[in-house]
Amino acid sequence: MKILKTGLIAVSLLAVVSISAQKHSDGKERKSPEEMFAKLDANADKLIDKKEFVKAAEARAQRAAEKGKEPSEMNVDEKFAKLDANSNGTIDLAEFKAAQENRAAHKGQNLKDRFTKMDGNSDGFLDFKEYEKFLEMRKAKAIENGKEVKDVDAKKSFAKLDTNKDKKISFEEYELFTKERAEKRQGQTKGEGTSKGKK
Repeated sequence: MKILKTGLIAVSLLAVVSISAQKHSDGKERKSPEEMFAKLDANADKLIDKKEFVKAAEARAQRAAEKGKEPSEMNVDEKFAKLDANSNGTIDLAEFKAAQENRAAHKGQNLKDRFTKMDGNSDGFLDFKEYEKFLEMRKAKAIENGKEVKDVDAKKSFAKLDTNKDKKISFEEYELFTKERAEKRQGQTKGEGTSKGKK
């Protein structure tokens, strides 16, 4: 099986939505796992086979390429095998939902680990100096990797995360901000796709 290129394929069939239908910060409902699964299940037999998986991945790759995304490689066979827990050659809804749950748990742990690294004095909160240091380190790393860097107003950014205005950022505030930002980006991506489809 060929290797498909796109930075988005790696998570295409794990779905970037949460486990149950929730609302975006703009009030719009997110698709549930059942709705996502049905969209991928082209022949409506309540199973995702290899052909359907590859077709969805290729479509995702094409959309990414049209948006100028930097491609990365993914082995389709390995990805499909990871989702196909019972190795019967198809992905059912239970396997699909389990993969989402595992991804959500892994993402949550990564977020917690990142927050812990930012929390220099390990008091469970980020003060302004710790947050400012994190922004500086992130900027330096981006420049080192040759990426475009946007200037961030540390004070304004900190104030936005500090929702209860106690001059420190808790993990809950950081987690909420991260989720809302991801939802906003996802909404923008969907909007771009809709605009193209109407032309």
